[in-house]
Amino acid sequence: MGDPSLILMFGWMQAKLAHLEKYSSEYARRYPCAAQLIVRCHPSFFIKSKAAQHAMLSPLVQFLLDEGFIVIQDEDAVGASQPSSQRGILTHVFSNGGASVLTALSTLLEERRLRQASAQGPSALVLDSTPGKAHLSRTMAAFTAQLRSPLLRYAANTIVCFGYLLLLAYHKIFRRATLVDRFRSTLLSRRFLPWGSEHTPRLYIFSHSDELVGCEDVEEHVADAKRSGFRVETELYARSAHVAHMRTDPTRRACLRWL
Repeated sequence: MGDPSLILMFGWMQAKLAHLEKYSSEYARRYPCAAQLIVRCHPSFFIKSKAAQHAMLSPLVQFLLDEGFIVIQDEDAVGASQPSSQRGILTHVFSNGGASVLTALSTLLEERRLRQASAQGPSALVLDSTPGKAHLSRTMAAFTAQLRSPLLRYAANTIVCFGYLLLLAYHKIFRRATLVDRFRSTLLSRRFLPWGSEHTPRLYIFSHSDELVGCEDVEEHVADAKRSGFRVETELYARSAHVAHMRTDPTRRACLRWL
């Protein structure tokens, strides 16, 4: 694909802005003319209502509309604001937290009947340390990763464990898909983003040593994506930690080289 005009980064849960800016600076070096938007993920996002989640994402949607990356589906072509040249979007999603926020954005765009601008250029998707599956131990680790106090971590683990089991029972009783099931399924939809399709190249970056998102969970999704006809590439690391693959071995810079 050519150089993107916009880079969307969906950060992992509780990611510090300073850490996300390291990835941002690499993209800025590679694509100096591309605009960048960083969407952060906080634990509170997961207990908000659907309406509250969509309200948080509305400024992002408005930016995409104002800049002509997307248009209203029923908008008259004559009156629609169209970009003067083709512009692509590179979407980089970190961890299950970022995938969850991206799924909420996908739902919002669909409900508002927004589609790709006619002059949209080629786009790409990077799935970094995602999508995993629901595991109690990994969920507890993800929610308490930033806590240094053993007492606070113990208390937080107790709350997370109780909430996890409660939600698990709820989904089984009412036969509803879990959040993890939803974003794994959404990522296999051909049009889950207006600027994407089965022809949009996607790169999975993951590691054997990731303690939060299992290598086998990502590999299963890779196989499903290939069976669904997506253009798939993988970059498998041996010893890098969660969302630290590019930092562990800077010489590889998987997603930058791939694009």
